[in-house]
Amino acid sequence: MSQRARRAPSVKETRLTSRQSQVLNRVIRGRENKQIAKELGVSEQAVKEHVSLLLQRFGVPNRAALAEAGTQRMITGHQAIEPAWLQYIFSEAPVMLAMLRGPEHVIEITNEAFRRACAGREFLGRRIRDVFPEISSEMLATYDEVYASGVPAVRHEMPAKFLRDGIPAPGYGSFVFQPLRGEDTSVNGVMVFCLDVTEQVHARERLGRAQSRTPGRPGPHPKQRAGVQQ
Repeated sequence: MSQRARRAPSVKETRLTSRQSQVLNRVIRGRENKQIAKELGVSEQAVKEHVSLLLQRFGVPNRAALAEAGTQRMITGHQAIEPAWLQYIFSEAPVMLAMLRGPEHVIEITNEAFRRACAGREFLGRRIRDVFPEISSEMLATYDEVYASGVPAVRHEMPAKFLRDGIPAPGYGSFVFQPLRGEDTSVNGVMVFCLDVTEQVHARERLGRAQSRTPGRPGPHPKQRAGVQQ
């Protein structure tokens, strides 16, 4: 596809009122209109009207798509929504993305790259440790740390397992763990971004071995992987 064909269209930014943001945040969490009305102290009809307006403003066909749009808003930290970016993040970006809620890190929303990594496993509404039993204790500790402290964490070239032909295989990933906050500003979840960098790490290691075998050239010092706790 040509670069022109893939270029995002010019889209007018959408800005939300405080009430619309409250409704949207609850749609993201899977609340039905009746539950939202009770939590906000408004009529169910008022919630229905807010949801209908949000669907129109975001240009999405249903609540599931609206929940993904709301997640994109959380990622950017702004109320301005760019639908072209939303499409890229959730359908085309190679970075795996997942939103986890609560201290047990229950998976709520993911993008297509994360869904492919699950390789047919049931994941929505399940704890990440149950979806990926092969996950390391170090990784789980990072989720716990970010949730408890509210401080983002970055891990470069962290040992992790990725599915290769449907089978978990050792590899390396670069991760960003971003705390999510509720309306009361307390942490209620963690957003994780992951990029599989296994091939890059292996390529660097192969280059290092080749250089070490070259006569008259000393091999490179082992590169310490920044951010990876031993």
